[in-house]
Amino acid sequence: MVYADTHPERLNRYVDLDRYPIHEPDSRAARDLLERGHAMMARDTLCLFEGFLRPGAVTRLREEITALEPSAHRVDYPCTLYGWMNNAGFAHDHPRSRLLRRHCGV
Repeated sequence: MVYADTHPERLNRYVDLDRYPIHEPDSRAARDLLERGHAMMARDTLCLFEGFLRPGAVTRLREEITALEPSAHRVDYPCTLYGWMNNAGFAHDHPRSRLLRRHCGV
């Protein structure tokens, strides 16, 4: 990751690099973090790293996203709550068969 290698001080404003050393991908700590992430994905289908983003970063990122929102490409399509999983073969009234509208900008 070029950005992280050349600008860790900038990245550290957003990510707690002491807890999550993503700027040193070859370090033992970064490899441990990756292993934890893989284990969470296998178990829960998502990762949760408490405190990954610094509190002030959340505010700055929200402001940046809000400013960019008018230029987002809008998408609107039907999906299930479990869109990343194979949802075929479930009964009509099963939650994994229920279609919702996904409205978002990318």
